[in-house]
Amino acid sequence: FNGDSFQFKGGHMTQQLPKFQKGDRVEVHYGRKWYAAEISKRKSGKNGIRYTVLYTEDNSTQDNVQEKKIRLAPSDDSAFELAGTLGFPEGWKATKNNKRYIFVSPEGLTFRNKASAMAHVKETAVEGEDPPWRTAGHGLIGKLVLYSHSQKLSGARSVNIEQIGRVVGWISDSDTDRQGQPGYVSEKTNEPAALFHVEFEECPGHAYPKYLLDFQDLEEEEIRDSLLPDDDEPKSKKRKMK
Repeated sequence: FNGDSFQFKGGHMTQQLPKFQKGDRVEVHYGRKWYAAEISKRKSGKNGIRYTVLYTEDNSTQDNVQEKKIRLAPSDDSAFELAGTLGFPEGWKATKNNKRYIFVSPEGLTFRNKASAMAHVKETAVEGEDPPWRTAGHGLIGKLVLYSHSQKLSGARSVNIEQIGRVVGWISDSDTDRQGQPGYVSEKTNEPAALFHVEFEECPGHAYPKYLLDFQDLEEEEIRDSLLPDDDEPKSKKRKMK
């Protein structure tokens, strides 16, 4: 009898229950090493329980893998902790595949070396801010807004100025600064809230250039009230955050 399909219990042969399900994150023993993978298929037959696995490192697959060559991958808690010890911000996960690390960003992107993962951290966080602006992970990133503000000229005279800007950064209502305080507290609710950073397009030839804003931070409701349709995209190249 095949030991993968049956096990002895009380003097009788009973069918063995599978240890893994489709979608389980596992490690597979191949050669003399363990490799990160995911269960993509399971089947039972005369040769016992067999699995098809998808390897994380190169997206290759392997069929007919025995259970004895599979073990569960470390928990997310362990992955978060490992990423933290390697210098990554909150939300990143890291697993060690033999001597190599695999990193997963908060938005689900996979990196197969530390250098590329750290480069992504720097690209998606603006240095010098506390907490740093996120530049990915929200549907409003990249959207255009038409922002209006009034400026006093002299005496009773004022002018209403409209500027087109782009949402280039945000902080979540759960983000905190280095002291553990909320990244932003809403002036309307006095509760932690999301905040969005808008940078405005250049306006050469504007009648009131000294009143033009370079950027403005707005709450989500203010952003949504000011959104422009996607087909109103200006032809000028957007400015990048520095």
